[in-house]
Amino acid sequence: MVDREPVATSADPIAMVLGLGLLLERLGLPGELAASRRLLKRSEVLGEAGRAAQMAAGQRRAEATRELLAGDGEVDTEALAVVVRETDVWLAFTPGDPKPAPAMGVLMDAARMARGHAGAMLTASAPGIYPKLQRVAAETVAATAALPKLPAAIWSAPDPALVAVREGHAETLKQMWVLSDRYDDCHRAGRICRQALPWRTGRRPPRRWMSSARCGRRCACGS
Repeated sequence: MVDREPVATSADPIAMVLGLGLLLERLGLPGELAASRRLLKRSEVLGEAGRAAQMAAGQRRAEATRELLAGDGEVDTEALAVVVRETDVWLAFTPGDPKPAPAMGVLMDAARMARGHAGAMLTASAPGIYPKLQRVAAETVAATAALPKLPAAIWSAPDPALVAVREGHAETLKQMWVLSDRYDDCHRAGRICRQALPWRTGRRPPRRWMSSARCGRRCACGS
């Protein structure tokens, strides 16, 4: 089998967007969740910007404190007031109050909204993704059926790959494994889409939606 990065199938909307996005990339459909993935990326950027700004504000406060301790003349209270005012938006909070500092709160709210919109867009996009997954699955079944038939001795051998190489069928077996993984990816993507709904009709799609063709092995399609 080809080594492949595992895909999360969690019901968490963020994990669903990331997992489905990875599967769609594998299946040659990278643009289907571009908007949702862009929003998730924006959420990360906002969070990182807030953490960086908060850290910089804390360092600025610490530097002001060090200057106060190191000085031996008059204290420039106006300069200190400027530092405090400009860093309060990132550092100020009330003990016992879970609300973050004002500027940090705005960034956190924006990041949370971006994640929420990403999940909502997944729900809206899922019905349009289904026909594309059906097409890819059907093409994969047809490509598998078109491969040269492997001798029965390969399947009954303890190490099918070794026998395939010895008998000159290594490339066919490799392509069969690649297509098998591709077919599985179609069904993984389908399961994530099912989790992203119920559909607008109030029903989820039937489980055997992927292809009317039989793939010739036990798999998620039930064939």
